This record gives sequence, C-alpha cells and structure tokens, in this order.
Amino acid sequence: MVTLTAKHLSYAYREKPVISDISLEIKPGEFVGLCGKNGCGKTTLLKCLGHILIPQGSVQLDDIDLAAIPPQTRAQQIGYVPQSIYGKIARTVFDAVLMGRRPYITWGVSGEDIRIVENVMDKLGLLPLAERDMFEISGGERQKALIARAIAQQPSILLLDEPTANLDLYHQLEVMDVLTQLVHDNGISAVMAVHDLTLAMRYCSKVIIINNHQVVKIGPPQEILDPALIRDVYNVDAWISSDGGIPHIIPVSAAYGA
Repeated sequence: MVTLTAKHLSYAYREKPVISDISLEIKPGEFVGLCGKNGCGKTTLLKCLGHILIPQGSVQLDDIDLAAIPPQTRAQQIGYVPQSIYGKIARTVFDAVLMGRRPYITWGVSGEDIRIVENVMDKLGLLPLAERDMFEISGGERQKALIARAIAQQPSILLLDEPTANLDLYHQLEVMDVLTQLVHDNGISAVMAVHDLTLAMRYCSKVIIINNHQVVKIGPPQEILDPALIRDVYNVDAWISSDGGIPHIIPVSAAYGA
C-alpha cells in the first residue's frame, strides 16, 4: 500500500481560485472524509489528487510524482468514483463494473477478472442487476455500480465524490460498511467528499475540513467536529448527541449573518 501526499495544491477555473495552497497526507488504512459547504473545492481537490485535473503544486505516491507514473500504472493505484456520469459508459451493469479491470487486461478478460467483478457485485447487492442497462436502473443503483467499478480496480487509494448522495438510508449504510471493511481488511486508503457529517463522524478515521478553498482543520472527527467549528464553516447551529454510543450531528438552525 502507498501514501498519498499533496503539497501546496492550488487550482483555478478561468482564473477563479477553487482550492488554494492545500497540503495533506493520506496514509494506508485511513478512511478520510473531505467536508465543507458547497463550492468549497472538495470535488476539485479529489480530481487533483487523482490526476484528473493538473494543479499547481505536487501530488506524490510514496515520493513519486503522479505525473511521472504511467497512466495504466496510476489506474492500478488510484480509483475514482464521480458524483454522476454523463453519456453511456457500458451497456450493462456487469460491463460497467468490468471496466474497473481495464488497467490489468492485456489480451482479454480472464477468469480472475470475472471472479473479482462478481465478488464485488455480490458484496454490493448488484448481481440481480448484472444484465440490466446502466441507464434503465435507478440513480442510486447506478451510483453503486460506479463504486463497484472502482473497487474492482483493486486500487491502493479510493477517491469518492459524495458516494452516498443518491442512496436511500439502507444503501448508504450498506455502501459505507463495504468501504470500511475494504479499508480495514486490505489496508488501502479512501478519501470521500461527504456532506453528511454524521456519516463522517461514524465511519471516517480522519476528516479534512475545507473552508474558503483552504484546509482549516485536519484530525479525528470526534475531536474536531464540534458545534463551534460547524457554525464557523457551515453557518449552522448544531448539537451533537451520542445516544447508544453512535454520534449524531443534529442541525438546529441556520446562523444567519454569521
């Protein structure tokens, strides 16, 4: 497994800064939540970490710059799950998940590739949808297929852009449990942009708080997600409950004028 290090990352769209001078380190076995309000730069940061966008600054895997790593090798190390897809990526759900094996396929799909895809689909409850068209299933089911595709890549690092946004409550927990087990059992790292602070507090080992396009806090969620920080970053008054040993962040009111 590898360590992902970002140093002084900045990126702008049409000269408008989106992220500014961000440095961070993601170690093997960490499940990291990227948190912050809409427009703070979470998606852009994820794309920069995955070399989908090329920022100022540097991103390294174990001290090797991503730009120096061949695309196929990079794809074996980093899997990316977007918020949504546009256009047809594959005919069936099975084909979509199988695309995760492309970095490893040379002359053709192997029995091992099929086994890996079927195993991932089974864990995410997708086998009954295997022959369904990707655009004839629900948005939540399609999102699970994209997550399965990235897991089938068997990367060392998973980058996930709001992976539970289109899922109902049951499937949110199902996906988070699968990702947590994957990180724990295989020693990989996962970086997830997430709006649900309760999910971040429950599942993430570390959170990175972004505000005004910069990192303002990094640490274990139970230590840094408190009412004062939530008010400063989100302009929301909230309180935190730990009933049953499971923390819940409960928004109370918008802090207008904060």
